[in-house]
Amino acid sequence: MIICDTHLHSEHSHDSKAPLEELCYEAIKKGLKVLCTTEHIFLESRDAGYGYFNMENYLKEVERCNKKFQGKLLVLSGIEFSEPHIFYKELKEIKKYELDIIVGAIHWIDEGIVNVPSILKKLKFEEVVRKYYDRVLEAVKKGGFNTFAHLDLIKRIGEIPPDQISDKVDEILHVLVKSDIGIEINTSGIRRGEPSNMPSNAILDRYIEIGGRKITVGSDSHKLGDVASDFNKIDKKYHQYIGFYCKGEFVNMNTWDYSKDTPCSSI
Repeated sequence: MIICDTHLHSEHSHDSKAPLEELCYEAIKKGLKVLCTTEHIFLESRDAGYGYFNMENYLKEVERCNKKFQGKLLVLSGIEFSEPHIFYKELKEIKKYELDIIVGAIHWIDEGIVNVPSILKKLKFEEVVRKYYDRVLEAVKKGGFNTFAHLDLIKRIGEIPPDQISDKVDEILHVLVKSDIGIEINTSGIRRGEPSNMPSNAILDRYIEIGGRKITVGSDSHKLGDVASDFNKIDKKYHQYIGFYCKGEFVNMNTWDYSKDTPCSSI
């Protein structure tokens, strides 16, 4: 069983109304031992979440929930930082907070947000794919984060053969492995009616084939009922590589003794 959901959003993100405490209750109900919300940080001024996040308020709530659920659930701190290569200076400044995980992601290209169909009014799908993966490659080369989210996000607006791995994606995977950056299995697409998790199993297989051993898992939930959604549909062959980050250090869920409720600072 997968015991950690390390990509979801609470009311500290602009697009969620879920209280962190209620998410914790839901996680416990579903058998999780580790929960980490990764609140949006959008520094792209066109985004609806621009300027919304308040780090101090968020960390106070994480600390409160960690104390409240001690012995039942390890509550970690995290952010989903978009376009990290563009806002690298701001990303470096955020590291002073010593968050447990920083998730890197690309949502925007010059013409707009990549996972909303309206961008296809400006660009052909093939052009969106090319520009998106160009940005992803720039981001992973720059680094500064622990794991990368929903790598093939653009399949939300167009069809990509599930077994297809382009040369650009393969290059991205090699950079991830060389830079010791994890890759995320994101299950949000499944509940949207998409056939599989993000990224595809073919991409995950290639990541492992070239030496990748750090996989995080996220429901990308924005509401209570979606915590750990569709984790049962993740192929069990990936379970041996799944874990979570504590203070930036990867912890394999299969070797962590959660019965001791080890505090993050001492793992």
